[in-house]
Formats: sequence, structure tokens, C-alpha cells
Amino acid sequence: MGILATNEIVMLVALPLVVVVGVVLAVRPVIGLYLMAGVVPLEAALMVGGASAPRLIGMAVFGTWAMQKLLRREPLGPLMAPGLVRAALLLLTVACLSVFWAEYLDGVNRHLFLLVQLILLTVLVFDLARSWDRVAWVAKFLVLGATVAALITLEQYFFGGERRAGGGVVGGINRTAMTLVIILPFAFYLLRSGETAFWRWLGLGYIGIAGLAVAATLSRMNYLVFPMVVAVQLALMTQTRRGRRRMLLLGAAAVIAVSFMPMDVIRGRAESIVPYLTSTVARENPGDTYSARGFMMQVSLAMFIDRPILGAGYRNYMPHFMNYQEMVPGAWRMYTSGMSPHGSHQGFLAELGIVGTLLWLTLFVVAARNLKSAWRTARDPTSVQALLTQTVAIAVGLLFLYGFYENVHTDKVLWIILGLVVAVHRLAKSEQAPGHVAVQPDVIRVPEKDLAPIS
Repeated sequence: MGILATNEIVMLVALPLVVVVGVVLAVRPVIGLYLMAGVVPLEAALMVGGASAPRLIGMAVFGTWAMQKLLRREPLGPLMAPGLVRAALLLLTVACLSVFWAEYLDGVNRHLFLLVQLILLTVLVFDLARSWDRVAWVAKFLVLGATVAALITLEQYFFGGERRAGGGVVGGINRTAMTLVIILPFAFYLLRSGETAFWRWLGLGYIGIAGLAVAATLSRMNYLVFPMVVAVQLALMTQTRRGRRRMLLLGAAAVIAVSFMPMDVIRGRAESIVPYLTSTVARENPGDTYSARGFMMQVSLAMFIDRPILGAGYRNYMPHFMNYQEMVPGAWRMYTSGMSPHGSHQGFLAELGIVGTLLWLTLFVVAARNLKSAWRTARDPTSVQALLTQTVAIAVGLLFLYGFYENVHTDKVLWIILGLVVAVHRLAKSEQAPGHVAVQPDVIRVPEKDLAPIS
């Protein structure tokens, strides 16, 4: 609003656009959900007046969505009913109560408010994604946005001269690579689905482009996880004749992508993975040092041992770190400022103890149960329901794995995918209700033998 008030030309151009967008979102908030899914992989690259595009779009979508709820006098009970939401609210409650025993409170309220917003994002996603068609469109926009993010990363590496690219895309090099890998299952969904040729080609293209982009980040963790995801997807694709045919195209994309990769740089980085992991989890001799991440984990463990039940308090790892680094052996250098736990699992262990950690892990347990239930109701393994359930399940598994590596609980991608978990579970459950006629509105199913190859 400040920019508009100081620039009449911008105001004349932007104001009608803002009005049009507001009207569209008021009528169809789900369009805002698609836009938000598309810009989340570009969070650090799309900034408007100091605020990220996902934040601005999220505020607009939530405002119009909440207004519709109020005008229609819809009950809020169903929004709080899913077990996943209740677990998240309990986690939020413990985090809020921790202000009573936390020693440092600077900035805690801001982080608590962020957690509230992220939980509301999950509620928004599953309430708006009321059909398989809408869930599929969220997947499409995630892949669209991630494709742009991967292309920006490659531009930084090949034309910007950056040795490690991707720092200004999602927010940090490792986080960019992590986001690209988490969205990879959705690209495989597009490739394996009965969508139009454009979306199948987009999925195929993203797999190759994302592989190149992850290589350009030189992120060791993602060097390990990316081929694991591809291997799992290949195993799933071999189960159908259509999937086996499309594996040939996937192989061609891999050959093309490898030809562009700086193999000497990648090889040198990959050779350091095993020594780095070894120094992260253990020390052979008392005088040895941990890796940086390994030392952060040791500090988390030390904080947990001192306060095992309720922890040091939400967002109190960083200020306490300065004291603990002098007591925990194995540091390769002394830090002059507080550090992040570099992992949600160990972070909750240090900050909220056993209670908060169990509630955090409950989110993944409930998600796994919901997805298992949705998978059991799928009649056809090649149906939209089965493919989307597989896709979301792999994404949730990746997010759990990354919980040892990054602070995933502050990532919007996590809470969008948790929203998709609830949406998938509800849709699968509703199709089993008495008198329900199963309809797939997004894809016309045809016999596999009649499906033309991707072209």
C-alpha cells in the first residue's frame, strides 16, 4: 500500500488488477490455493515490498476463504476434526506454554504466530481441495513452480558463475535442493498419470531439470536422496505396461541431463559424503571433531539430557547454543553466535523435550495411517486416487527423512502436503460411503491398451 500511495502510475495500473484478483479469489478461493502452490518453490525469489509472494497470496486466500465461511455460517467443527489437525494444535499448545519455562523469549511470539499460520495453511488446503481434480491441480502447480525454481538455479550456476547455486530461490542452497527433491514425486505423478501430453511432458522435463539443478547446489544430502526417489518411482513404474514404456523416455531424459552435468565437480563432492556422514554421527577417538551438523546434533542431545520432559522452550536452542558449545566436546571451531539445530527432530527434542517431540512425530504417524487407509480403498492401482496417494505418501516420507537434516517444520511445503494428506484421506473415505458413486472428474479412464504413448 505504501508503494501504491507514493507512485500514482503504479497505483493506476495495479489497483484494477488488485480489484480483479480480489473478486476472483472471493468467488473461487481455490484459484488462490493453486497460485500459492505455484509460488511456494520460489519463496525467496518472489519478494514484494519485503514480503514473499506465498505470504501475500496466502493472506488474500485466507481472507476470502474465511469471509465465505462467515457469510455462509459454515460450522468450524469439521475443520478441527482431522486427527492430524488436533495433533498439530496440541503441538502448538505445548509450544505456547513453553514461554512459562523458557529462559529467552525474544522473537518467540513471532515464531509461534508463524506456526499458527502454517497450521491454518494445512486447514485451508484440505478444505479447498475437495475433489481429486483439485488435488491434482495442486500437484501440477507445485511442479510448475518447482520447474521455474530449478531453471533459476541452473541460470545461477551456468551463467551467474556461482559455484553452489540456488541460494536465492527458496532460501538457502540446501533448502532449495530439498524442495526440488520433495516435489519430485509430483512430477512422476504427472508422468505416470492419464493427464494431457503437456502435463506428462512437464513431469518428464522436471525430472531431468531438477536432477541438474540439485547437482548444481552441491548438496550432499540431496545427492543421496534424489536417486533414492528415482529408484522408488522406477520400481512403481515397472508394475504397469504403460509405466514401462515411459521408462524409456525417462532414460533418454537422464542421458541428456547427465551430458550437461559437471561430473568432475559432482564426483569430488560425492566422494566427501561418506567421511562427512561418519563425522556427523560418531567420533572414532575422543580427540576427533564432529562435522558442523554433527556438533549441532550433539548440542541438541545435551540440551535434551538436561531438560528431558519439556525441553528448553520453543525457539530457545539458538540462545542456549552459545553456552553448550563450551561444554560439548567435538567442536571443530567455536561459534560467535547462536546456531540452528539443523533438523526439526533434534530441534523439538531440545526445545520441547519428550512431550513436544512425541506430538511432532504424531503428525507423521497420523499422516501414515490416513494414507494407508486411502490406499486400501483404491480399486485400481493406476487410478488417480492410487497415484496421488502414492505420491503424497512418498513426499511425507521424504519430509520425515529431511527432519533429521533441515528445519522442515517451518517450511510451507510440509504443511501443504499435510493438507493434501487429509484431503486424500477424506476423498477416499467419502467414496466408500453408502450410496456414493465413485467419479473421477479430472481424468477420463480408458483401457491401457488404447493409451497412446507420450508425444
